[in-house]
Amino acid sequence: MPVTATSGSRPSIRASSEAEVLLLIIVGGAPRTLPQTGHHGAVNDIAWSPDGRVIATAGDGTVRLWDAAGKGLVNVIEGLRSSVLKLAWNPNGREVVTACWDGSLRVWDAPSGRPLRSLEGHSVRILSVAWDHSGQKIATGSLDRSLRIWDAMSGEILRTLGDQPASVTSVTWDPSGERVACGCDRVIRIWDVDSGRLLYTLEGHQKWVDSVVWDPSGEIIASSSRDKGVRIWHADSGKLLHTLERRETARSLAWNPAGERLGVASFNTIEIWEVATQKLWGLLEEDTYGAGSLTWHPGGHQIAAEAHGGAVKIWDSPSGQLLHTYEGLGDPASVVAWAPDARLVALVFKKSIQVLDAVSGRLLHTLEGHEDFVNALAWDPAGERIASAADDDDVRIWDSGSGQWLRKLEGFMYGIDSLAWDPEGERIAASSQEGIRVWDARTGRVLTDVDGLDYSVLALSPNGRKIAAIDDVETLGVWSSATGELLASSKDFTGIVSSLAWNPSGERLVSASDDGILCTWDAASLQLLTKWDGHRREARSVAWDSGGERFASASDDMTVKVWDAASNRLVHTLDGSKEASVTFVSPGRLAVTHAAGFVELWDLNNVASRLARLYVVAPLTGLVVTADGFVDGPPEALKCVRIIDGWALRDLEDFPERRSPERLRKVLAS
Repeated sequence: MPVTATSGSRPSIRASSEAEVLLLIIVGGAPRTLPQTGHHGAVNDIAWSPDGRVIATAGDGTVRLWDAAGKGLVNVIEGLRSSVLKLAWNPNGREVVTACWDGSLRVWDAPSGRPLRSLEGHSVRILSVAWDHSGQKIATGSLDRSLRIWDAMSGEILRTLGDQPASVTSVTWDPSGERVACGCDRVIRIWDVDSGRLLYTLEGHQKWVDSVVWDPSGEIIASSSRDKGVRIWHADSGKLLHTLERRETARSLAWNPAGERLGVASFNTIEIWEVATQKLWGLLEEDTYGAGSLTWHPGGHQIAAEAHGGAVKIWDSPSGQLLHTYEGLGDPASVVAWAPDARLVALVFKKSIQVLDAVSGRLLHTLEGHEDFVNALAWDPAGERIASAADDDDVRIWDSGSGQWLRKLEGFMYGIDSLAWDPEGERIAASSQEGIRVWDARTGRVLTDVDGLDYSVLALSPNGRKIAAIDDVETLGVWSSATGELLASSKDFTGIVSSLAWNPSGERLVSASDDGILCTWDAASLQLLTKWDGHRREARSVAWDSGGERFASASDDMTVKVWDAASNRLVHTLDGSKEASVTFVSPGRLAVTHAAGFVELWDLNNVASRLARLYVVAPLTGLVVTADGFVDGPPEALKCVRIIDGWALRDLEDFPERRSPERLRKVLAS
């Protein structure tokens, strides 16, 4: 099998002015077939239908059904509140089961996209789902540490297998339907389904097990782990037969229908192994980051896998020839940072940074120079410079007006997690696995160095004189930014802190934890002032309004909450999403950045409607919102525009070439 390599252009966006509630998505380059039908962001799972005619892909709150012969989209299953992590076909080929981030499990009629039934029981993320070969039972593994067997027709829980010591990351049925194997922590457990008896525990992996698959004969089980090894086990005895030593962590495993070869998908490659000889039979190599979920055609002659940007690629397995590519709408920005006046916004796409005019959506600059993924961005108080930090261990300073690289700040040997400017724009603070460092932003000279633990969350006080940070043993500390002296510390936590913010006066701190708890602290003594259950699930982000009268928090319970700081009273609850973050772009104006790739702007003095939605995928030059409120640009760009209001997608090319936003809104409403 030869090595093949492919690449594609990156999708892009345009957003309307702040007064608009429209979302404009643009796909860059020449118009392509069905660009609007792809997923927003990563594809989480792929499954071929039993007859091999359709490929189902799971991702951004949808399941998309594609014609396997390359003819395009067949159907879209919508109506899910959170991202679909896993899916599986009923062997009858008419039903699909979806497992979601929020713990919901639902069976759908595939041809119509109609929901058939919900399977209620899991309360948190479902990590794996598998239909047995008779089509009568479904097995699920969850973050709630349970392995459950369901009646596929009634939706009832038939059995919960064992008391699992950790999250169940992967489940797989043997062909007879009598046994289920699951990955749990560093081991694989094999269960008799009818009796609920544990038959074997397969031990040997050194790190977390990610994938477990039973071969078609029922005699062999393959497993992959974050220790980078792929292990082959005898299913009846539990004996380890082979270990396939590899250089990358496998994200997905799949047997070919004959059970002779094992597909192993990693971030950059798809390997095909002859299991009996332990030899690499073929290699599909991508020049785009993100080879993920993998599935074989039921006939064994094709392989489908996730690729970068929400794309799905299909190869001929004997030759390695790329047959079809279904393009996604691209990966969303991983970091979004607003300029102080909210007129500019900077977006991170892996190693590059793009600066946009936030009103017109026009691309101003692309900042390139980092050699690894960018983790953090911070604007200086004047909005004239941008600091960026990456896994290449550098902090870089850029001129936001020209896009020119001004200076590189060095000193760390490991990836940098967070950045902050002082109020005068003279100093930059950063946290890393090695400690905390403060530089002179003009000269690059190190001013303060706090060595020691891994500080993943950092916040600089409003006057720039103090640094607050959380270390990897969950100690909150406050240091002098001038001398590095520890001024106060506290260990009064119940969970892992994910976000920390100072109030504008510098007298208080607020923290958000993975147990959903919000805490406020006296900044001088770090005495705990208040602690309450602000959210039902992990609270990921907190931000203080510039007036100091309220702060906002975002949580994986799908809400954003706004709190009165004086009384700790809940003022507003807004729609959120998984992994959302919050920041105030101006007094009373809150930006909520969603992991799905869009930003919502809210006026907290009038929360009845959103101010704007901006979809943050790489921008395309040539398409703008003009001063008189019209969308305009080259005809080839206009053909690639999609308008989204809520979940409805419409083509701009369905309308005359220039339509006002108000007219578009009326058309969408109709």
